[in-house]
Amino acid sequence: MKKLLIASLMSIFLMVSTVWAITWHTANQITVAWDAVTTVTAPDILKYGVYTKMLPGDATVFLGEQDGLSAVITFEIEGKYIIGVTSVRYVDVGTPEEKRLESEINWSDENGENTPDPFGSSYYITPGPPKNLRKN
Repeated sequence: MKKLLIASLMSIFLMVSTVWAITWHTANQITVAWDAVTTVTAPDILKYGVYTKMLPGDATVFLGEQDGLSAVITFEIEGKYIIGVTSVRYVDVGTPEEKRLESEINWSDENGENTPDPFGSSYYITPGPPKNLRKN
């Protein structure tokens, strides 16, 4: 009975850990893309905000807003990163009542409807080879 219980718990653990697994892409640059938000219509303006966050738990860094559906992100500091994207709606543009409305951040490491395949990026500089190799 104990063996059956242990086997059942192990299989549940493996299923859960597989579902929440993050795929890491190691490079100094990553291109991310997303689907268009179709609920905003003219005359309102739609843009997308792009963010990064270094793990573990570093501050969120706003990289900027853009019109396109993809972004190329270049890393300059070694570490592990997750990427976030928001939709930004501008209402009553050019008037005193202009408003900027921003969605919650869709982070690349959150498994769910908005990011079905969680991912992150890691950037580490490969060291040079040892010098003066010789027989002792």
